[in-house]
Amino acid sequence: DASDALTVEYWLNFRNTSGHGRIALSAPSDCQWGFGPRATYGNPDIFFAACGTAQDVLVPAGFQLPRNTWIHMAATFDRTAGIARVYMNGTLIAQGSGSTAPMQQTAYPLLIGVQPGYSDSQLYGSIDDFRVWRTARTQEQIQASRFQSIDHADAAEFPGLVVSYTFEDGGADATGLNHGSLMGGAGITIDSTFRPTSARQWSEIDSGNGHWYEGRTKPLSWDGASAMAQAVGGHLSTMASAAEQAFAFGSLPNFGSSSVWIGLYQDPSSPQYQEPAGGWRWVTDEPVTWTGWCIQGPTCPDNNGGEDVAEWAPTFSGWNDISSDPGVRRPFVIEWSADCNGDGIVDFTQIRNGTVLDADGDNIPDCCVSGGPCEPCPADLTRDGSIDGDDLASMLAAWGSTDASNDVDDDGVVNGQDLGLILAGWGYCTD
Repeated sequence: DASDALTVEYWLNFRNTSGHGRIALSAPSDCQWGFGPRATYGNPDIFFAACGTAQDVLVPAGFQLPRNTWIHMAATFDRTAGIARVYMNGTLIAQGSGSTAPMQQTAYPLLIGVQPGYSDSQLYGSIDDFRVWRTARTQEQIQASRFQSIDHADAAEFPGLVVSYTFEDGGADATGLNHGSLMGGAGITIDSTFRPTSARQWSEIDSGNGHWYEGRTKPLSWDGASAMAQAVGGHLSTMASAAEQAFAFGSLPNFGSSSVWIGLYQDPSSPQYQEPAGGWRWVTDEPVTWTGWCIQGPTCPDNNGGEDVAEWAPTFSGWNDISSDPGVRRPFVIEWSADCNGDGIVDFTQIRNGTVLDADGDNIPDCCVSGGPCEPCPADLTRDGSIDGDDLASMLAAWGSTDASNDVDDDGVVNGQDLGLILAGWGYCTD
């Protein structure tokens, strides 16, 4: 019953090559609202229909919904403003203005994954953290909570929440009001690739270094924070410039006046070790070419010995050296910078866009552990996650040439051997 305002959001791993893959359509032949992916009209895209209000919203022409990777989708409807919006990964991708008529009311059940009687509506893929709200959430609200699973203990803290399925316990609704059932072969699976993160990239387009940064607000000791960062394939953040520091701390969750760990420590085994300023090293062993110490330098605010790690301290307007005692706990920022295959692209980028495999979800490409090839699917010439007609057409257009981008087996010519590899691998790269 959301005639005046609505938000629908969920995590999606879309695998359809055809059909609608409908999610959240609440009627078999008509609708109160519907929001889901589709692959019927060429490039996969998203539709949002607030039915009865002339509020159909389609993404712009040319938009292609990512497949075979986890993304966050959200749609909002505000009757008062007459505006409906669609977001992907917290970013607005489409908006429509129309009638301010109330959304029609129906007695049909909420259906997730298929519209009975319509075979082209079947979703192939997975969803997680499916939620419906009786309010039109703002972009800031969507961004703030999309990485949070809302279970029964949390539901009371979120006014306007109507349904929250974490799928940790089947179709149980965290609000306790709208429990559901799994039907038609739908099931619960553990997907190690579903590791949603709020990490943001300082892209080369923005004069950055291509690294990724994520703030963790739960305070840990310096050693604990460093171990946590390494466990997810990263490291405590390092700073090569004031611009990098500004991005790492200015674009991430607001820590308020709290100090934050950085990946700088004082190494007693260093030949340069001397209290208070000697022997400081980054956890990555990269050279310390820039520092942001507060006005007193590494004695900020003082040094009584044993202050062997560094924090970014807003109180002192700069870095401060402090003890690594387990009782000293701070929030921290994780940075992903590794390029284990030496191709000039940060591994975390390639894992997120699916160009390298990371089956165990440790944010380290599997090829860098096993020593195998880093391309999960060499015959996927278009790099869209599947081997299909587009790849075949690309290869045939280059037939007989030395075009390396269409030479699947890298033997120097596009020929029948490449055709055989495409046909043998036909389908999803991850199958």
